[in-house]
Amino acid sequence: MPTQNNFIAYKRARAEARRVINRAKRDSWRSFVSTVNRFTPLTKVWSTIKILNNKRPYTPITTLQVDNNIYDDPVDVANVLARSFSKVSSSANYDQRFLHHKRMAELQEIDFATEDVDYPYNREFTIDELLLALRSCKDTSPGPDTITYGMIRHLGQDNLVKLLAVFNEIWVSNTFPNSWHFAWVIPIPKQSGRLVNPSSFRPIALTSCLCKVMERMINNRLLFILEAKGLLSDRQCGFRKHRSTVDHLMNLEHCISKAFANKEFMVGVFLDIHKAYDMTWRHGILIKLHGYGLRGTTWGADRKSLLMVYKTLIRTKLDYGSQVYGSASDTTLGRLDVYQNKCLRVCLGALKCTRVARMEVEANIPPLRLRRDQLALNTAMTTIRKSEIGNVASASLQQHHHLHHGRRRPLAVRLHQLKQQLQIDLGDCDKFIINEIPPWETHNFGVNASWLPSSKEKAPELEIHHLFGGIVRSHLGSHQVYTDGSKSDECVGASVWSSECELRSVDQT
Repeated sequence: MPTQNNFIAYKRARAEARRVINRAKRDSWRSFVSTVNRFTPLTKVWSTIKILNNKRPYTPITTLQVDNNIYDDPVDVANVLARSFSKVSSSANYDQRFLHHKRMAELQEIDFATEDVDYPYNREFTIDELLLALRSCKDTSPGPDTITYGMIRHLGQDNLVKLLAVFNEIWVSNTFPNSWHFAWVIPIPKQSGRLVNPSSFRPIALTSCLCKVMERMINNRLLFILEAKGLLSDRQCGFRKHRSTVDHLMNLEHCISKAFANKEFMVGVFLDIHKAYDMTWRHGILIKLHGYGLRGTTWGADRKSLLMVYKTLIRTKLDYGSQVYGSASDTTLGRLDVYQNKCLRVCLGALKCTRVARMEVEANIPPLRLRRDQLALNTAMTTIRKSEIGNVASASLQQHHHLHHGRRRPLAVRLHQLKQQLQIDLGDCDKFIINEIPPWETHNFGVNASWLPSSKEKAPELEIHHLFGGIVRSHLGSHQVYTDGSKSDECVGASVWSSECELRSVDQT
């Protein structure tokens, strides 16, 4: 019954409930705050601070909106974020004048090669440098290899020495592990912005901790060289040891006070460069380092060049006729192995005690025995393909049973044994055929490659697009046809496309 007494009782009960709730909140707050003291772990302190700032825990991104399009599939969301992050560091953000300067500068290759083999900063890293880098690394999330700093720090002395040997091999051989090129990119929401907008997230890249340890070792050497030689301006205070941005504030305060004392004017200009870190010109940094006199770890002919010379000038001599002389005795063939082993030691800079198998793996060059087997199979396949047009060697490969006498094994016998061992059938090879089109009806198509830069891999992508666009515009009245091909371990494919038709062909290998 809605009576006066019931209304008064309701107000009393409501007031009592408010007192109980407020007292519970106060007690809970005091209990929560009292958990933070000088014995509280730092991670717990930061977690408490985030709660006090009303920062909610990270929630997965389920929906994004670009223009009027809605993306809710996880793969589509990831691709939208990837495109948004890539635009931040895209060269399209540069001014046109700087883009022209950038293209011209990147056409000039920077040569860090040197004739001096004793630059101190190019020497192999020491165990003390590794330990110093590990001590300065903070515990962060691991990269795709899931190896954390804690795991590296807890390695034994022997394993640390082995890890150092890996770093030195990367440093000296000028190689970089392919897995270190990849990173997990985590989108973190910004303080302000709609969470359905891709631009409201900033990327955090989780790279390999092993890679970051080596980067820190290299960075320590570079910083020492820059500081010891006075290559950095005294005006540069940020991100330098024994310097602070407070130095600039003190200098600014002094200039202001001096202007007031002399009854003068002082003008201060403060610049905030938009996307300064994201748009850093990496080639420009290399130009600066080269101008400072820094040089690389290569001198004379490198490993790749020496191996190319060996395969081009020496191994070709060993390959010629190997299908025939492969039937020689093992002792005779072993004399040829000595030549390859000596060449590999020179190319790799290996010691005399280095095992041959290790050098072959390091140089990615098979033993001569396997090389002869490979060439023999190639010869057999080519001979079988030419059987339809008549070939003098076809019969010699088919009749082999009566040729096996003693230790000597002719090519036909060795091929028969190889096919049985590898379980392959060379009879499925496509046969060569004589071209049905006579020479007087054959048309040659010219290929214009003069517009391509000297090195496609080193040329900027924008320059290639610009040059190709010029070719397309010069043939506006022509019929344009585009072709491409690719292959994998299982099959090969080719495609032809034009505005009138599209053809595809995929063949299983």
